[in-house]
Amino acid sequence: KADHLKDSIGKYTDDDGNEHQYCLLEDDGSLNHGFEMVTGYTGLDVHAKQLEFFKHRWADVKSHDTKTCGLHVHICKKGMTMFHAAKLILFMHDSRNQRLFKTIARRDANRYSQVKNKTGDFTWLKCGRAGGMQRLNEDRYEAVNFQPEKTVEFRLFRGTLRYETIMACLEFTYATWFFTRDTGQQQLTADNFIKFICQPENRKDTANLRSFLRSKGFSL
Repeated sequence: KADHLKDSIGKYTDDDGNEHQYCLLEDDGSLNHGFEMVTGYTGLDVHAKQLEFFKHRWADVKSHDTKTCGLHVHICKKGMTMFHAAKLILFMHDSRNQRLFKTIARRDANRYSQVKNKTGDFTWLKCGRAGGMQRLNEDRYEAVNFQPEKTVEFRLFRGTLRYETIMACLEFTYATWFFTRDTGQQQLTADNFIKFICQPENRKDTANLRSFLRSKGFSL
């Protein structure tokens, strides 16, 4: 199965004819069986093309229907300010927004993806200001993890083999980065996020996300 996946989408060719490595496959200690696919840094357009492999049913493989499989998405910290990082954390840990996050994650928070009360104690922010963004987390097992040197890791998503769901998770991460950058601290609500992804300039990059949320009963 690993060879089949690697042979199918392991590399891609850009518009100039240059070949690039798209993904690698590796062991992961949290899995009872199987392997983890790790992609390189790239844009939504490349992900959308490469991941079309999952538009067709892949027999005898599991992801969603397991207790150990997750989908983690990293986004670059480059250009991110401490204020932006703090707003992202407050948005993702706000109890009022958890219905939205549980829907897109397709699971509740757990010990590998913790949601905490970030407004009751601002020690995390003091640590970040003193030691840099990597100190914004007590440990890496939070829904949004800033401990990687160059990326922010979104850990909330359950694993999936459905193309539309994978893309919805990627689009959610992408949209959340820009929403929290451009939105005031007092406006970081799920309702405002939905308005944000429905704006004309954002619709192209949130098509799968909007379709997924609509199918789960959200009004868009």
